[in-house]
Amino acid sequence: MKPYDLVQVRPEYRDTHCPLPWHERFVFLGEINQMPGHGIFAVLGTGKIWCGFHTDQFMVVREEDL
Repeated sequence: MKPYDLVQVRPEYRDTHCPLPWHERFVFLGEINQMPGHGIFAVLGTGKIWCGFHTDQFMVVREEDL
């Protein structure tokens, strides 16, 4: 995952107690320097920012899924 990738929450995290809006797509803004493995994500469309979530909870959206 690299900055500005379009991402979504992985299916295996959708049924957990994850507070993220799992049905939304996000723009990955980058990793937090002081928290390796954690990122900053903006909801596509609204721009709402979510930060501090594990990057492994997300997957890059494939072009054919758009």
